[in-house]
Amino acid sequence: MKEKSILVSVRVNPELYKEVKKAAIDRDDSVTAIVKRAFERYIEEGKRMEQKEKILKAWYEQDFGKTADELLAAADVWKDGSIDGVVVWDTEKEEISVVKESASTHTPSFVYLFRLSGNDKPDVDEKTLFYDLKDLDVEEILENI
Repeated sequence: MKEKSILVSVRVNPELYKEVKKAAIDRDDSVTAIVKRAFERYIEEGKRMEQKEKILKAWYEQDFGKTADELLAAADVWKDGSIDGVVVWDTEKEEISVVKESASTHTPSFVYLFRLSGNDKPDVDEKTLFYDLKDLDVEEILENI
């Protein structure tokens, strides 16, 4: 059974209303539809902010040495190709994980944070990788998602 819609009444600055109404007319839209989408976007933005906070908390609480070890174990190279070790936020498990993926793979349920190319593995040691992870500006990465 579909829930009945709720009427919402808000007071806004008349100039803002005129601007929104003009935009609605220009886009062959309605003010009501614009307001409804604004409500939906507000909720989505809140969910994104919540997710970013969870990722940051998990990032700073992780054992960077263990993550570096897991990355080195995951990344690999062989005669005809390579596989990358990737630090991701798994949105389904809500945790930071290290996974093996080819460079061309994109998993929708992952937020990609750091990638160690399998081709780069021979040139990286655990200590360097540890400091690369510690120095990573994860907040900047999250700004771009």
